[in-house]
Amino acid sequence: MRVDARVYETAAVAFQEPYTDAHSNHSPDRAAMELHEIRNADDADIWAREFIARVIVACPRRQPTSDDERRAQELVREQYDALGLTTEHQRFTFNNNLYANLLLHFGVGVLGSVVALTSPALGLALHSVAGISYLADSTRRAFILRRLFPFRESLNTLATLPSIGERRL
Repeated sequence: MRVDARVYETAAVAFQEPYTDAHSNHSPDRAAMELHEIRNADDADIWAREFIARVIVACPRRQPTSDDERRAQELVREQYDALGLTTEHQRFTFNNNLYANLLLHFGVGVLGSVVALTSPALGLALHSVAGISYLADSTRRAFILRRLFPFRESLNTLATLPSIGERRL
């Protein structure tokens, strides 16, 4: 999805400097004030577009496990905190290149097809490794071929909206 140029222009005007942890011109108090100013769906749409634009400007390359991804999650956490939500981080390790992983799986499969012309058993073995690895990877049961790539720490930011009234089970 491409963000249209008006969103970038709005962010550039509203926030002249990119986000930094030490010198942020956007605080949770300001976010809370902005949220109280939302009166209708159009205001909510404008607020959401401006917030997304701030994230895009501050963190242009949000590749998994990257520093930009962490900064973007911190911006989102600040917004959640400003809304009064309870936030927590769920840490995990993962590698950062989906395309290299896909290329490896499909490459092993193609190699299996080529090798099968002279050695059907070896071709079957390569196809099996690629298929089983891809199935296990896709269902997150095991990482077989993906383990050939380095893993880095990443995290999910979770927010909990407190219930209004009594809890019911």
